[in-house]
Amino acid sequence: MPFTRALLTSLCVCGFATASAAGPAAINVKPGLWQMSSSGEIKGAPPMPAIPPNVLANMPPAQRARIQAAMAHAMGNAGKPHLYKYCVTEKSLQRGFNPTEQRPGFECKPTVLSRTASSMDVREECTGPRQHVSGRFHFEAPNPVSMIGTINMTMSEGGHTMHVKRVMHGQWIAANCGKYASKE
Repeated sequence: MPFTRALLTSLCVCGFATASAAGPAAINVKPGLWQMSSSGEIKGAPPMPAIPPNVLANMPPAQRARIQAAMAHAMGNAGKPHLYKYCVTEKSLQRGFNPTEQRPGFECKPTVLSRTASSMDVREECTGPRQHVSGRFHFEAPNPVSMIGTINMTMSEGGHTMHVKRVMHGQWIAANCGKYASKE
């Protein structure tokens, strides 16, 4: 999964499902297929756990240039507006966001700062083998078929720090997720 897609999927899941940290009451959104839009900015160098610096340094110059160009392209696209579909299930609303499912070796601690049936503020701290991620999330669901949210995250690893600021909008599309159904 490309970096930007993985990031946006994680942010979307955060938006819908911090319910496990929140207790039995979750933000009031309908399960089903949602159309999501996300826009914002990303600043700084991305944490790059996939390629250790010594491996990158030992690559032939042409290969290193291709990899660095691909990362620069991905980062350039990461700040652009994105439109995608996401399946929200009853199970995901009850279970809540669990980033350790997506990133083995990561431990995350969400803290719900405030919540009502129509809004939620969450702080989350995640640590991995070499990486630290912290974020603040604010989500509002003015009704069960729409949501808006803001996300402010910082990701650090090996001297590289990246800051992410996103605004999300979601609209419920259908009860059936079709090809977007998760494999829970």
